[in-house]
Amino acid sequence: MRKIALILAAGDGKRLDRTHTPKPLVKVCETPIIVRLIDQMFELGIEDIFLVVGYEKEKLIQALKLHYVNQSQLKLHFVENDHWQEGIVSSVKQALVHIKHIFNQQSILLSMGDHIFEQNHIKEILDVSPELGHCHILVDGRIEAFDPTDIEQAVKIKKSGHLIENIGFQVPSFNALDAGLFSFYIDDWLDLIAQNSKAVTLPELLLPLCQDQKLSAVEMKNGQWHDIDTPIDLIHAEMTLRREKRIRSVNVPSPKHDLFGQYDFIAGKPELTQMLVGRGIFKDPSRIELIPSESASSPIFIFTDETVAPLYAIPLETKLKSYGYRTNLIVMKDGEESKSLNNYVKLTEKVLSLGVDEKSVFISVGGGVVCNVCGFIASTIYRGLDLVHLPTSLMAQCDAAISHKQAINGYLGKNMVGAYYSPRMVAVDVEALLTLDERLMKDGMAEVIKHALCKDEGYVDLLLKHQGDFIRDLDLLEEVIRRNVAHKCRLSKEDPKELSEGMVLQYGHTVGHPIEHLSGYSLYHGESVAIGMMVEVRVSRLLGVCGDDLVELHETLLRKFGLPVKVPKEISCADMLKTLRYNKRYLTEGTRMPLLSQAGQMWHVKGDYAIPVPTEVLIEAFEQSKEK
Repeated sequence: MRKIALILAAGDGKRLDRTHTPKPLVKVCETPIIVRLIDQMFELGIEDIFLVVGYEKEKLIQALKLHYVNQSQLKLHFVENDHWQEGIVSSVKQALVHIKHIFNQQSILLSMGDHIFEQNHIKEILDVSPELGHCHILVDGRIEAFDPTDIEQAVKIKKSGHLIENIGFQVPSFNALDAGLFSFYIDDWLDLIAQNSKAVTLPELLLPLCQDQKLSAVEMKNGQWHDIDTPIDLIHAEMTLRREKRIRSVNVPSPKHDLFGQYDFIAGKPELTQMLVGRGIFKDPSRIELIPSESASSPIFIFTDETVAPLYAIPLETKLKSYGYRTNLIVMKDGEESKSLNNYVKLTEKVLSLGVDEKSVFISVGGGVVCNVCGFIASTIYRGLDLVHLPTSLMAQCDAAISHKQAINGYLGKNMVGAYYSPRMVAVDVEALLTLDERLMKDGMAEVIKHALCKDEGYVDLLLKHQGDFIRDLDLLEEVIRRNVAHKCRLSKEDPKELSEGMVLQYGHTVGHPIEHLSGYSLYHGESVAIGMMVEVRVSRLLGVCGDDLVELHETLLRKFGLPVKVPKEISCADMLKTLRYNKRYLTEGTRMPLLSQAGQMWHVKGDYAIPVPTEVLIEAFEQSKEK
């Protein structure tokens, strides 16, 4: 007997809230939901598949015909239901009447068009041949594995053995959930529909079979399935499928560590960095222990750039020399070009040629570039030497220097070569901002706004209420620096490698880094992150995670502090996607990024803050953010 299947794909899927895409065509792990289902059925020997279509039926039919144009063995039959809003039973009836003219008195597999199954789930229901007058349902009895919100919306089942005693959305003492796969005879269901003409939902239609003991459960043995109704369902499924794809990519025997001697290697206590925020450090560096006593006779290296050197680095070196220290001043060119691999090699060779010992101290005086170059060199010479940051830009004082991440750029992108290496001290002199270029002041506010939007709604209010010019307002600047330092200290302690809540620090950077790189670094880091935040909040909006109000709040805050909000015309989406592959959060299976659900609140799925983002969603968000 020829195997046939019916897929219900007529609804509008409005809870998923995705523009321009009918829910069956929404991609999970780069494959449309319904294509995945059809492929699984075909691989199991089902060659005739009937699809009930209604909402945006032309788009769905066209997409599927185009996708399967070269698949001659598979026969797709489209049943158009213009009354799809009347409910699922309406779609089932119209489809079965149509199918009966082709296949009479035959069993059929029915599936929801917005479900994701493992192939063995479909096989489990296919392997059971229903008796005349009976119906089989695939059910999942692992209630404890589901979130309460998922259970609340699911069709519940009470069963005894294989017999289903009750089915519905409100079932007392239920012990299983309907997984959305059914097996039955066509004529049986047509008779059932005729006898229960008022039934709108499948539970209403099937309830009489419970009373006649003709509704049976096929117990799901293992694996996960997903009913894709909401954005969180979509992301949960995406996470599951990407994880499974990674695991399936290799076939390796189980390790046998018990055959070997095992030891725990613990490399000392956690490193502590002293963070100081105040004023007057450059005027009187003796107020802090810049150089410990055990390093008094060792070579000291002060890294800076051409702009900062005459303002702060040279005066600092002069004072340190007057104290008796052996100092070496290393002046780099301004800008991102100094964060290159070539410059790292050149400067490292220079340090080695000048003479260095294991008690030497490396002091960065400058912005983020200087901090990163000095920090990475300090982390690699003799496998790590004493490091102190004296940041002079708002960007560095709020973010780049307040970190144990030291990195330089690769040829293909930002911060591709680096190390986790904690400085001994970071001392922030807020008065250094009085000489900072206005564009760089605005640039630094991007990281301030990032922290506020992600972690502190009160911080957002503080920024919104501020009146007047912030550029030389030291009181405001000291307040935002202190807040940012406090936030980063807490996050670094709890999540040093930014694998969970620490992902907040990457907000706006997933897209921002490619934009910065593709601009040839004509856009500064903060400006690029600001644009990245606009793209990423639109990703949240397209996924239905947030509303338009959060998009508007981003734009209001960024514009208020003079930051760009549009992707430059000359940066193409294709180039952004290509460069994105060199971001450390990118995995083989696709892009991941932190997202916001509202001001001050990161979105997560069961504690995972690295949200997988379908490529088509990222493309749409990027194009919405482009300059016109």
